[in-house]
Amino acid sequence: MTEEKEIPDFDVNDILKVEYKPVPNDDYEEQKIVFYCHDCAKLVDTESKGKKLKFVCKECQGSDLSYGTERSIRNYYNMPEAND
Repeated sequence: MTEEKEIPDFDVNDILKVEYKPVPNDDYEEQKIVFYCHDCAKLVDTESKGKKLKFVCKECQGSDLSYGTERSIRNYYNMPEAND
């Protein structure tokens, strides 16, 4: 026969306590969305193609694009930071 183990009483709220601290608007840095062309291997400007949300590279007219925040794209494709 196996012994039944007693489950201790606990409050889930005590375990899941997390202090929520909203980011002040002064410290918030807005990130803009950029497009990376895989054919050109760089950040490019795009134009929309048709009525749908399809974009093409303005330089090579390619449609093999990735998009995201500038920080995430530069990080993923190991590109150096922009010097503004």
